[in-house]
Amino acid sequence: MINHRYGIERVVEDLIQESMSKGEFKNLKGTGKPLQYQNHNPFIDVVTHKVNQVLIENGFSPQWVTLEKEIRLEIANLKNQMKERRSRLGGLPLSISDETEWKKYLSSIMDDVASINKKIDNFNLIVPLIDKQRVHVNLRLLSEKVLSESPTNIPPVNKTQSFQTSFQPSSAETSFSNFLGLFSSIWK
Repeated sequence: MINHRYGIERVVEDLIQESMSKGEFKNLKGTGKPLQYQNHNPFIDVVTHKVNQVLIENGFSPQWVTLEKEIRLEIANLKNQMKERRSRLGGLPLSISDETEWKKYLSSIMDDVASINKKIDNFNLIVPLIDKQRVHVNLRLLSEKVLSESPTNIPPVNKTQSFQTSFQPSSAETSFSNFLGLFSSIWK
């Protein structure tokens, strides 16, 4: 059977070469021009293409696409919540009370991170392309990154300066710092 298949392929190739040498392919429509754009996958039949087209036009998306959007949104929300919580703390290095508060906060969001990671596991099982798979959210790395970004409304602590605990900013200073915080959050 293998010999027959290769024999048939060889006969067809010989016929094509013979026709080319006779010039039978010179007057074909579109010779020398690029192929027309195909708006569908040439490896699927027309019916499947039309069914997919109808589904897409009516708002259907595959489960893995929907799940990927959910994961991205939840990670963005988590980062924003962490940055908001970070803005309540002082500059680096954190005081003992700020560090304790930060650790309590991190332990309170561990369930949220576990939920996101479970969705990532489900996503990785159904995504058709291996290069689209996602890695788990690493709370420790994310926490370090958020902590290292100094909050916009709190200046970093200078160890050589002494702290004045009775400092009360004027209303003009408070309004201006609120404006700067709002302005910088808009332009991020």
